[in-house]
Amino acid sequence: MVAYHTGGSYTGADYFVQAAVNLNGVAGSSYVGVVGRRVASGADDSDGYYAFVQDSTDTVLLYKRVSGTWTLLVFAPAVINTAQDYTIKLWMQGSTIKVFLDGVEMISTTDASLTAAGAGGITAGTGPALNLLWDNFLVEKIVPENIMASVFDAASKVVYVGGDNGRFGKYTPATDTFVDLTSKISSFWGSYDVLALALDASSGIVYLGGGTGGPAPRFAKYTISTDTAADLTAKVSGIAPSDEIYSLAFDQAN
Repeated sequence: MVAYHTGGSYTGADYFVQAAVNLNGVAGSSYVGVVGRRVASGADDSDGYYAFVQDSTDTVLLYKRVSGTWTLLVFAPAVINTAQDYTIKLWMQGSTIKVFLDGVEMISTTDASLTAAGAGGITAGTGPALNLLWDNFLVEKIVPENIMASVFDAASKVVYVGGDNGRFGKYTPATDTFVDLTSKISSFWGSYDVLALALDASSGIVYLGGGTGGPAPRFAKYTISTDTAADLTAKVSGIAPSDEIYSLAFDQAN
């Protein structure tokens, strides 16, 4: 394993590491990706969290290395073309470790093995690493998500909330508990902000609006009874790609 890292460590361990990666036509057992919380800056094989794509297995993989021992934490299927750019993001916030591919959350797990900030960088596994390509490398501190929108369901006495980075969930005041529903929308919503919510109380549907200027607006619905979400972005294709949906209102009469 080889890794190239930033010049120093960070004061906080909550940050993400992101890069555009390309296998550059190298097929087989090559890995290419990013590393975070890397604790030994002078060695290739050093402890840290490693996120890779691999074409031979068509997977996104999350490894950890602790005290010299490699452990595969989670993997997820993804079609990997050796001539295509992929943006891979390793997200580390407390014990929550996530991997995104082209803005879509592919992996989410918890692990408390590595809590020091360490350093972030790019990394490659077996194979001719020098032929692999990286671009647009970014390390950025994670700040706590803001709640951007909320709506109250009087029937179930639950508050649905939406926020930064595609966060979506529900809070039950009676039990003082929160359920994270982000995974219900992450496959199509990605990490774009949830900026507006509206409730169809009679049908038990929560509508979500949002986006980030540049890529596209986002629009979806979450059905409470089935605990499922559906992407409705195509229905609002007339909205300019540079716009976001900032507000929603449900017309109960029509």
